[in-house]
Amino acid sequence: MNSTILENYAKIKDPEKLVDILLDEQLHFFKVFEQEIGGNSRDKIIAILKIFKVIFAKIIEVYDEKSIQILTRVFHAKYFKSDVRQYFSFLEENVKNIVKSVHIDALQGYFFYLQNLDKVLYNDCEVRLFLEDEFKVFDLIVNTIKRNTEDEFEIEHPKERLCQKPISGGDFDPYCDKYQYKYYYRNLPIFPTTEDVHRGETPRLPENIIYGSYENVDHYLHTQFMLLREILVRPLHESVQKLILMVNSERKADENKPLKECLTRLEYDQSVLVYHDVSFEGAMMSNSGIIFTIKFDASPLKNIDWVDSARLLPGSILCLSSDLFKTLFFVIVVNRDEKKVKEGEIDVFLVLRSEYDDNEEHSKEEDFFIDFFTLVDGKKYLAVESVTYFEAYRHSLQCLKDFNWKMNFPFKDYIVDVSMNIKSPKYLKNGARYDLSCSAHALHRNNKDPEENMIKRIMRASQLKDIDITRNCTEIPWDLMDFDQSQFEAFHAALTREFVVIQGPPGCGKTYTALRIVQALLANRLHWCGTDDPEYSCPILILSYKNHALDQFLEGITKFVSDFVHQNPTDTRNYRSRNDLQNEALQKIIRVGGNCKSSFIKRLTLFERRKGFDFSKIPKKERQEYFKSRKTVEESFVRMTNLGIKYKRIRMGYKIAGREIYRYIKELGPQALSQLGININYSVNDEDDNPEDEISEAIMKWLGLDEVVNIKHYKKVSLELIRQEIHKNDKTEQKNEIKETDDATESQMTEEEEDIDEADESETPATRQWMKDRQIDPDEYKVDREIGVLGSELFVQEITDEMVAKCKDEEKRKVLEAALLVKRNVQNDDLMSETELEKLKNLKSLEPKNRWRLYRYWIDKFFDHVKKEFRLLNEKIAVSQKELARSRQTRDFLICREAWIVGMTVTGAAKYRKLVELLKPKIVIVEEAAEILEAHIVSILTENTQHLILIGDHQQLRPIPGIQELATIHNMEISLFERMVKNEMTYYQLQNQHRMRPIISSLLRKNIYNVLNDHESVKKFKNLPFTCGTNLFFLNHNKLEDKRSFRHGCSCANSHEVEFVVELARYFVSCGIDASQITILTTYNAQLELIKKKILSEYWDMFVKRLDMDQKKNGEKPKSEFKMRISTVDGFQGEENDIILISFVRSNIRDDIGFLKISNRVCVALSRARKGMFCIGNFEKMRSISELWQNILAVVKDQNAIGDKIKLGCKCKSKEFDDPKRLKMYNATLRKCSKCFTGI
Repeated sequence: MNSTILENYAKIKDPEKLVDILLDEQLHFFKVFEQEIGGNSRDKIIAILKIFKVIFAKIIEVYDEKSIQILTRVFHAKYFKSDVRQYFSFLEENVKNIVKSVHIDALQGYFFYLQNLDKVLYNDCEVRLFLEDEFKVFDLIVNTIKRNTEDEFEIEHPKERLCQKPISGGDFDPYCDKYQYKYYYRNLPIFPTTEDVHRGETPRLPENIIYGSYENVDHYLHTQFMLLREILVRPLHESVQKLILMVNSERKADENKPLKECLTRLEYDQSVLVYHDVSFEGAMMSNSGIIFTIKFDASPLKNIDWVDSARLLPGSILCLSSDLFKTLFFVIVVNRDEKKVKEGEIDVFLVLRSEYDDNEEHSKEEDFFIDFFTLVDGKKYLAVESVTYFEAYRHSLQCLKDFNWKMNFPFKDYIVDVSMNIKSPKYLKNGARYDLSCSAHALHRNNKDPEENMIKRIMRASQLKDIDITRNCTEIPWDLMDFDQSQFEAFHAALTREFVVIQGPPGCGKTYTALRIVQALLANRLHWCGTDDPEYSCPILILSYKNHALDQFLEGITKFVSDFVHQNPTDTRNYRSRNDLQNEALQKIIRVGGNCKSSFIKRLTLFERRKGFDFSKIPKKERQEYFKSRKTVEESFVRMTNLGIKYKRIRMGYKIAGREIYRYIKELGPQALSQLGININYSVNDEDDNPEDEISEAIMKWLGLDEVVNIKHYKKVSLELIRQEIHKNDKTEQKNEIKETDDATESQMTEEEEDIDEADESETPATRQWMKDRQIDPDEYKVDREIGVLGSELFVQEITDEMVAKCKDEEKRKVLEAALLVKRNVQNDDLMSETELEKLKNLKSLEPKNRWRLYRYWIDKFFDHVKKEFRLLNEKIAVSQKELARSRQTRDFLICREAWIVGMTVTGAAKYRKLVELLKPKIVIVEEAAEILEAHIVSILTENTQHLILIGDHQQLRPIPGIQELATIHNMEISLFERMVKNEMTYYQLQNQHRMRPIISSLLRKNIYNVLNDHESVKKFKNLPFTCGTNLFFLNHNKLEDKRSFRHGCSCANSHEVEFVVELARYFVSCGIDASQITILTTYNAQLELIKKKILSEYWDMFVKRLDMDQKKNGEKPKSEFKMRISTVDGFQGEENDIILISFVRSNIRDDIGFLKISNRVCVALSRARKGMFCIGNFEKMRSISELWQNILAVVKDQNAIGDKIKLGCKCKSKEFDDPKRLKMYNATLRKCSKCFTGI
C-alpha cells in the first residue's frame, strides 16, 4: 500500500466509513507496519498520522469496538513506534527547512492517537509505560518546531496526563514502588493466577478507609478491587497449599503412596473441596463459547445431599492440575444436573490461560489451541473448588476495573471525598411541584373502611395534589399523609437529596417507607424521566442483596403501579376489564436474573419476557448480522471439530498423516513424491477424511511400519478403537439445555440458609449456603443445539502400555503396539532442520531415525497450520458471538426500556452492567444496603445515576467477606451505608416500631438503639395462651455443646437445645396454634440441620406437608416443605413471625460464645418476634463473657423472664420443665384446653 493510497484515505472525513475501510482485511492496511517504513517512505507515516487525525479526533467510547481494534493493533504493530521515532528525528534535524503546514495535521493526528491510548487503554501496563515517555518526546518535538519558526504552529496539548501525575493513595504509588506497581489493580486479572495460588506471602493490601476521604478515585477503586479480589484468591491459595502440604507429609513415609490415599482426611474438611480423577468427556457450543462435560470420581462424595449442597454450583470456579499444581488451569461450572452430579458429571467453561497468566513461551495465536488440547489429551486431573463463590464477585471486579476514573465518577463528592454537603438531584428543579396525593392512601387499602373515613382520605389527597417538594419538610403538611414524623422526614429526604441514607430499625416500616418513596416517584415520573414516551421510560433501578428480598419488594410495587397506568395508559382504548389494566401494569415491572422464588414475580422476569419478544423490533441490519453470525459460528465450529480430530488422531498414533502433509512433501519437488510412491498428479483435498488414504499408506511403508504390523489391520483396528470411544461418549450429545433455575441447588425444605457460619471464628468460610441465591444467568451458557456437539473423537483415550498389556486379542495387540510406537515417535521433539532439508536428495536413502525426523517435520508444519486455523476460527467464533451477544443485549434493552421499574440483585446488576448503561437509570434504590459490600454497590453505579437511595440498618447484619482479617483489619465489614453514617452524614432513622410486643422491644432499647418507640398497636397484643401469661422467656441451661465434626467444619450444634426447641414447637402446635405462626431460629447451620433431621424423623405429619403428589405417581420423589419456618438467624433477616423460638447453641468450657457477642447478630435474633419469644441457651456463660449480654439479661431479669425451668400450661393446669424428655412425655398426652384457648 503506497503513500498515495494512504493520502486518499486521509481525505475521507467520515471516521466511521474510514474505520470500516481500514479494517477490510483485503486492503491489507496493517501490513504497512510489518516492515520498517524508514526514511525513504516518510510520506507513508505522515499519511497514516493524518488518517489518525480523522478517526481519533474524538475520544473512543467503550462500545466502539472497531476503533478500539485499530488502536490496539497499531499499538502492538512491530515497526510503528520506531517509524514514528524516525519521523520525529527527521523533524528535529531539519526543523529550519521543513514546511510546517505539512506536518501540523500529522502531529495533531499522533496526539489524538496518544490521547485515545491514554483514555481507553489505560488499564494496559505496557501502554502506561509507553505513554510516560512518549508524551515527553511529543512535547519536545512540538516545542522545538515552535522555537524555530515564526509561523503559527499550534497543536492541542493534553491538559491532564497520567505520566505527569503518578496515581497514589496512602502507601500506594505504582510508579515509585515496583512491588505495588505489580499489584496495581489495573494490571491484575480478574481470575486467580498461578502466582496467586503459589504465592509465598500476601500482597500488601490497602485498608478500606472508614473515617475521612480517599486521595482520589483511582486510589478508591484500587482499594475496593484489591480487597474484593483477595476474597477470591486467598481461600483458593490456602486450599491448594493445604492439599500440597498434606500430600508431601504423607509421602515422607511412603513416596509412592497414591494421591487419593494421601487426601482421605480432606473428605470431611469443608475448607478444601477436592475432586479426583477428573477427565474431559465431551464438548458443546453455548451462547458464550465451548463448554465441556467433565467427569470425576463421585465415590468419596456419596454421602453428600446434592439437592441441598452448595458444592459445584453454577458459577463456582475449579482449579485443575495433573502434576500436583505445578501447572494448573481453571474452569467455571455452568451446569449441575442433580442426577448426573451424583454420578460425577458436570458441565464447565474453560478459562483461557491468557485470562490469568502471561506465558511468554507461547504466542497469543497458540493460546486457544494449547488450552483446548490440554483438555482432550486423555489425562486425569485433580481439582480443587474455591470455597468462595466466584460468580458473586467476578462481575463486580470487572466493573471496578472498567471504570474510567478520569471521567465523572458517580457521587465522587460523597463516596471518595466524603463531603457532607448533600445536593439535590440534578433533575430536580427549584420549586418543582409534586403530586403527593398517593401518600394520603394506605398501600393496602381496606375496602371495609367506613364511608366517612374514605371521604376524609379523599379530602386529604386533594390537599397534596400540588406540593413544592423543594420546600423544607416542616412546611409540608405531612400530617395529611400515612406517615409518622420520622418516616416523613426520610420520605422527603429521599425525594429531594441526591444521596440518601435511611436507617430502619426492626419493625419501623423500612420496606413500607421505601415502597411509598417508589410510589411518589412513579406519580411524578415526568420530573425525573423528562418524557412520557413509552419507549423511553428511564426506569427506576431497584437493587437488593437477596433474591427473596427483591421478590418481596417487587410484589409490594405491583399493588400500586396499576394506579399510574390507569392515569397514563399506553393506548387510548377503553379497558373492558380490570385484568387488562393489571396486565399492562405488570408490563411496567421487569425482574432481571434467575432464582426467582415468587410464582407471581416469575411472570415478570426478563427470562419470561424474552419468550414473547418480537424480533422484528430489532433493526433489519442487526437481524441480518445476527443470522450471519450464527452461520459463521456453525461453520467455524464444524471446521474446528474436523481439524481437531485430525490433530488428535495423528498425535495419539491412531493415524499416519497422509493428505494432511501432502502439500509439505510436494514442496520438496516432484521427485520426493515419486520416491515415496505417490502420484505426482494426485488430487488432494485435506478436508476429505477417506480412510482409504493412499498417501498415508505410502508414508507408513516408507517409515517401515509394514514390517511391524499389517497396514490394513492397523487402519481397521484403529477405527474400531475410535468408534468404541465415540460410543462411550455418545451420551454427551443427549444433554439437556440448561434450565432457567437449577432446582438441584435449591433446598426442598427451606430457602433462607444464606448465611456464613461463624465468620469470626475461622478465616475460611464454613458454609456457602448463601451462594444459592446467586447463580449464573440461565441464558449465558445455554447449549446451542443447532450448531452442534463437538466430535467425540477428540476425547478418545490415549494408548498406554497398560492398555497394550491388558489386550488379549493378538491382532489387536499388535496394532496397539504399533500405534504406541507411532505415538512415541510423533511426540519426540527431534525434527529435521531446514538446512538438512535443503541438502536432502533421496528420501529412500534416509535411515529409519531420519525418516521419523522428516515425518515429524512434516506433521509439525501441519500442526502449525492447525494452530493458525484454530486461532482464526476461534477469533471468528469470538467475534460472531460478540455480535450475537450484542443482538441479545439489544433484545433485552428493547424489552426493559418500556419498564418503569427494573429489579436486580447487586450481583445481577454487575453482570448486566452494559444493559444498565443502556437503560440509563437516573434513580437507584438499594434495599438492605447495610448488608452489601461497598464494592458491590459502587460497581453498578453509572455516570447517568443522579439519585442514590440507600435503605438498611447497619446495626443489624453487616457485609460478610468471609475472611476475618479482611472483615476487621481491612474494614470490609463496614458497608458504604455504615461508612457514611460514621462520617456523620445526615441520615434518617425511623423511630416507631410496629412489630414487637413492648417487653420484647425493651431488650433492644438503649442496648442497641438510642431511640426506639413502641407504636400504640403493639401495646394491644393479647397474652399468648398456654404460657401462664409469659410472652418472653430465656431458658437457661449448662449442657455443653456437641463435639464438632469434620462434616460441619467450624459450625456448632447442641443436642440438648435441639430436643427442647422442637418439643416446645410441638407443644404450641398441640395447643392449637398454627405451625405457620411459629418460627425456629438458630445461630448455626449444624444446629439447623439437626433440628430438621429430628422433625423429619419424628414429627413429619405435624410439621411437614407434601407438594406435587402427582410426582409420586410418576416414580419421582415428591417435594415437601415445612409448615413451620426453620432458619438461621441471618437467613431470617428482614422477616418476622408471631412466635419465635431461638436456640443460641454455644455452651463450652472454653468460654467461647463466637459471634453471639456481636451486637449486629444479636439485634437480628432478638427482633424477629411479634407476640412471643422463647430463647434457650447458656445465658450465665454469655453474661459472664459479654457486656452486651449483661445489659440484655439485666432487662430480662427485671421482667422476671429468665430461669432454669419454663412454666407451661393454662389457668386450668400448668407445669414447669427443664428437661426436654419430660416435655416430650407431656406433649404425648397433651390435649388442647378449649376453655382457655382464645387464639393469638
